[in-house]
Amino acid sequence: MLIHRRIFKDKFARHVMLCFTLLSLLFLFIIGVGLFVKAIPILHDKRLWVLLSSGNWKPFKGEFGFLPYILSTFYVTLIAIVIALPLALLTSIYLTEYASSRIRQWFNPVIDLLSGIPPVIYGIWGVLTIVTFISNILAPKFVDFSTGY
Repeated sequence: MLIHRRIFKDKFARHVMLCFTLLSLLFLFIIGVGLFVKAIPILHDKRLWVLLSSGNWKPFKGEFGFLPYILSTFYVTLIAIVIALPLALLTSIYLTEYASSRIRQWFNPVIDLLSGIPPVIYGIWGVLTIVTFISNILAPKFVDFSTGY
């Protein structure tokens, strides 16, 4: 009797998770279709290559160029990898190979805590602190006005 109840619970949980997975994929598909439907007028006026390779962004004039956004995303990702990868790799090598057990006992909960925080929180922290620092302290030394972004 106990085994049949467990098998029923497993099958029920599997079906519930399948439904949630299909529901999330359906939402993703609906969002994609909605974006495509909203973009059809722009795609009729301009070719996709022109949109991706142009740098003009004047939405009120009907000019949409995504190249600066694509390149800046690539640059920010590259800079983040160049900074974070060596730091994370060297830290992990140090903690696993060279650090004393006392240091490891102190760092393990800190690393677990930091890995449990969603990346969105780090992004909000960056916007609230780093952007403010750049706009109020760093940028005035170089330009007259900057938003910090």
